[in-house]
Amino acid sequence: MAAFFLAGMIGTSHVALLSMLTELERQVERVGAVYVDAISIMAAPHILAKDRQAVYYALDRAMRLARSVHKHQVLALDAEGNVLAHIVRDADADPDIPRPANSLFRMGAGGESAWVGEAVWIDGDVIGYLMTEIDISDIRAHHTWLRWTVMVVDLVIGVFCALLGFALMHRMLTPIRVLTDRLTAFGHGDVRVMPAEELPPASTEFGRLMRSFNGMAAAVRDRERLAADMAAHDRSAALGKLAATVAHEVRNPLAGMSNAVATIRRFGDSPTVRDQSLSLLERGLESIGDVVQATLSTHRGGPGQRVLTAADLEDLRLLVAPEARRRGVVLEWTVAVPDTADVRATELRQILLNLLLNACATTPAGGTVRFTAERGGDALSFSIEDQGGGMPPEVARSLERQEEDPGLPPKGLGTRVVMHLVRELSGKVSVASSPDTGTRITLTIPLNQE
Repeated sequence: MAAFFLAGMIGTSHVALLSMLTELERQVERVGAVYVDAISIMAAPHILAKDRQAVYYALDRAMRLARSVHKHQVLALDAEGNVLAHIVRDADADPDIPRPANSLFRMGAGGESAWVGEAVWIDGDVIGYLMTEIDISDIRAHHTWLRWTVMVVDLVIGVFCALLGFALMHRMLTPIRVLTDRLTAFGHGDVRVMPAEELPPASTEFGRLMRSFNGMAAAVRDRERLAADMAAHDRSAALGKLAATVAHEVRNPLAGMSNAVATIRRFGDSPTVRDQSLSLLERGLESIGDVVQATLSTHRGGPGQRVLTAADLEDLRLLVAPEARRRGVVLEWTVAVPDTADVRATELRQILLNLLLNACATTPAGGTVRFTAERGGDALSFSIEDQGGGMPPEVARSLERQEEDPGLPPKGLGTRVVMHLVRELSGKVSVASSPDTGTRITLTIPLNQE
């Protein structure tokens, strides 16, 4: 923009200089015409008489009297164009004499002189012509000085205005750059608002725009905080649900172990009874230890990023089986994966546990929940089928898109936990749901997770 402004200034200067040059030529022409008119008055009678000597003296006298105009040469011609007198004062006079005309003006070679001439009239008849070459070097020099002065001044003004324009544009565009940087950071998850001291006045367009951005960023930040709180709440609810199931599972072997202790007290003298009771106590403790270890591995995780093993899937079966028995649901379990798979075990166990517990919760007594795990290419595929009344469409859309659907209820069966963890594992979820046949959820997790 500054370049266009500077070009406009220079172009305007050239137009002004061309106008000055045209005015210079007119000025020279007027001065020359006045001088030729004076010569015409003195030499007209002699030109009519074709008295060459008298014409010569008249021209010489005129050249001597008009000292304000420096003449290189002057000519007098009769009506037929014959030279009556020709006086040359300077050696550098223009040798290219123009043809006579009623009105003559022509710039000389190099622009340092000009030819001025006109016809001599008496009683309406042309009796001859007068022409003179006058020196305009001083005027030309003044014009050249003036031209360069105007150009330099225009250039200085143009550069100053261009710099001023650049500074003003830089200042005007600063809010746009700031807003662009904030939008770029916003796209990468940085939802900080701009400090109030960096905002333009609220009365300006930029001020209103940047305050609107702050309002949007604050709303998104609050929404993310609320989503995180809700996800934590859902996770806590799922953990509480699991704790109740674990407590139920632990209570059963504890009852048997208490009976074994009572039997030992009453019939401890019998080696057979004692061995049977101690064996029952040992199995009960092993069962309780398995349930506790599976729970800790799922919800606390171990140090670093542990890869998935077949034991992790067996722990899931152990954790889900008591809930399925409590609800009268048949659990079908099919696992066809390697002993170890290069995916993060802790997050995957949490996803599968949430989905399996929800499947048990939605399946009526006597129904079946099927779990299938297999490897397909560079990914693990997990399928969970229930025979419930189908999944709400907004929940299914949220799982498949891995983003909250506008209709997702505030408290939704661990949906937000599952979405968050699936995104961390770069996984995909597909849902096939019907009120008549139930829901089938397919989870695909790529191997080699960082």
